[in-house]
Amino acid sequence: MTNTMAGWDSWGQEACIGVDGGGNGETTVNVLGNGTKIQSIFAFCDVRNFTDTTECLQEEVMLFVNRIAHILHSIVVQCDGAANKNIGDAFLLTWKLGLASTPGEEEANRLAADKALYSLLKTMVEMIRYEDFICNFSPTALGALYERMPRYKCRIGCGLHVGWAIEGAIGSDKKIDASYISPHVNWSEHLESSTKEYGVAVLMSEHFYDLLSPEAKLHCRQVDHIRKGDDITALFTYDANLSQEFAKPESAFYVRKRLNTIRKQTRIQAQLKKGYRRMIVDGDDENKIPGGFSSQGTTSRMPKKNGALHFPPPATSSSSTTSF
Repeated sequence: MTNTMAGWDSWGQEACIGVDGGGNGETTVNVLGNGTKIQSIFAFCDVRNFTDTTECLQEEVMLFVNRIAHILHSIVVQCDGAANKNIGDAFLLTWKLGLASTPGEEEANRLAADKALYSLLKTMVEMIRYEDFICNFSPTALGALYERMPRYKCRIGCGLHVGWAIEGAIGSDKKIDASYISPHVNWSEHLESSTKEYGVAVLMSEHFYDLLSPEAKLHCRQVDHIRKGDDITALFTYDANLSQEFAKPESAFYVRKRLNTIRKQTRIQAQLKKGYRRMIVDGDDENKIPGGFSSQGTTSRMPKKNGALHFPPPATSSSSTTSF
């Protein structure tokens, strides 16, 4: 006999673990149980120009994907979402919703929709800010990448939709995945693929748009009406300026170099002030200038010869010179 238990880990993925009833502590996977119907927000993100990028980067493409995943997943988790699937160049993200009929859940669902949109927008901004980190490859890989795409920029496209889905474990005791089965998941993927046709970074369904707060709706615009089965639905986007340039973060080397330069300038200024206070002035004050030099070009500390001051010969404007 096998008793099954279902739980959600910190990433929001379902782990169906069976404990052997014989008491020997062995664990098995039960894939014969039913799934659970839930309401959720689905976000599907895809990396642009991934096929060409893979051909150029070769083995280093793993670094490329994982750096993007690090930024995306970190922001999604901070916004109370869950990273569900990594499909090569694509990522499926979810925000589970409560029943709208429950008191307080409607406002919580609205907040979840705002967080879902915010997390995707913030990811796009952070990818621009840290593009040098994402595209830090060997000279060979970079040369091949920019030779094929001279103006390459690391960008993603996103589709957002809300609806029901069946969550559960799919696979066998050899391989298991926590997954969602629903036409709404496929619809979010279709929205992402349509971003290229509309020339936008984010595409939202009308159902997701209706879930947003009034403040978030102010910055969204409708791009089209389409027929989906027997229904006509609207598509919305959030215009984001992805051409914004950010100041590049300074490395520790340049920070230390700049601090050393400041310290050196400070020491030089201190020495100049100290030398100015010790300056010995010969002659009248009107010929005195900082640094211990007179206006005639001779130093204030004149060299002595045989106990008397030795003056250099004066310069004359004529070609002939007079010697003493």
